[in-house]
Amino acid sequence: MPAAKQRAAAASGLFASLGDLATRAVGMAHSRLRLLALDVEEEGRHLLALLILILLAAFCLGLAVALLTTVLIVVYWETHRLPVLLALAAVYGGAGGLAALCALRRIREKAPPFASSLAELRTDGQHLAGEP
Repeated sequence: MPAAKQRAAAASGLFASLGDLATRAVGMAHSRLRLLALDVEEEGRHLLALLILILLAAFCLGLAVALLTTVLIVVYWETHRLPVLLALAAVYGGAGGLAALCALRRIREKAPPFASSLAELRTDGQHLAGEP
């Protein structure tokens, strides 16, 4: 085989390999972008559901607290008005502090957004770098 034909065959083999590599890279990027889109959608649904629940709970609990406070103040207005008000303030303050601690714990325990996408990209990077 002449040298020119060998070079042409080697060049076409190189272009075919580069084309395969580009096709695989595009396919890999496409699947990773789809995974990222799913992560964004899931995170949005999670945040919306959480916001709705928080608002509903705050509204209902606020009404209950206001009504209970009003009833207790009316009942004890003549005899023990100040101790009742102080006790209610302590209970509400304690409940608010406990709720804040629970919220902070939930925020710390939740997996960071896009964790699965980042893990897949890290794995892809290791494979491209030749690491096992």
